[in-house]
Amino acid sequence: MSRAVRLHPLVVAISVVAGAIAAGVVGAVVAVPLVSVVWSVHSALREARRTAGG
Repeated sequence: MSRAVRLHPLVVAISVVAGAIAAGVVGAVVAVPLVSVVWSVHSALREARRTAGG
């Protein structure tokens, strides 16, 4: 999964565990895509800020 979403394997493992603790099996399934989206948005905003001269 980490190769598909381009996240470190440790991040994938921690997000699965945290999702399982927070919301059970559904949380474990949803956690990695959610973390991937959050990381992509963060990276895009950081890149936009860098190119805007900030």
